[in-house]
Amino acid sequence: MVSISIIAEGGVLGTKDAPGTVDNSNALRESLYRIFAEVLKRDDISIEVHMASGKRAAAKRFRDSNADVFLYTDLDCKPEKRADWFVRMKTENQSEPIEFSQDKADRIFFMIQEMEAWMLKQPDAIESWASDRNYKHFSGRGHVSTHYHIKGKDIEQISKPNEKLADILKQTFQSDKLRKNGKPKGVEYGKLKTAPAMLKYLDANLLLIHDAELHKFKDTVLEQCSKNL
Repeated sequence: MVSISIIAEGGVLGTKDAPGTVDNSNALRESLYRIFAEVLKRDDISIEVHMASGKRAAAKRFRDSNADVFLYTDLDCKPEKRADWFVRMKTENQSEPIEFSQDKADRIFFMIQEMEAWMLKQPDAIESWASDRNYKHFSGRGHVSTHYHIKGKDIEQISKPNEKLADILKQTFQSDKLRKNGKPKGVEYGKLKTAPAMLKYLDANLLLIHDAELHKFKDTVLEQCSKNL
């Protein structure tokens, strides 16, 4: 049995936060664990996922970790600008640059451009999530896949997918909350409140097919683990 750890951007670090926030962070960790475990599909590899709050906190924790740790974080830019992330880590805080050895750099993987891009790649999963919560479509709003934010687009080229997902939910689905005029408000998206549950609806195998970075993560982990089996 080989044990690996995955440090992931997001969530909260400790127990000083409100109980609900801590619970949501744990739920996010569990949802990510499920995806990573289903992607690797190996009973002889034990996985631990650790949430590490913001991107710099996650990067520093990974930099100072041992050899059996991987980092998964938001890229926050287009895939062809992947190298820019490493530059930002070195330069955006001149008093505390974050640099990685080549071995470390080879074990860093990205949600492109953010975690929400995973959801946008599977509109059917968003629809299923909404249906199970009895959210109805606003009149004139069709399937999520037809929304102008994503229809016919390369999801990884869409900037700020978290904002796009929030727009789609608010414009597509009616919540149980009412406006002052008595009409229903749109469903609101919260990274910790909404994402953990929505991630549960993703098909990990389908995501692997449509996400080259996740496929690269799988290949790298399996290659490194094979050396220790």
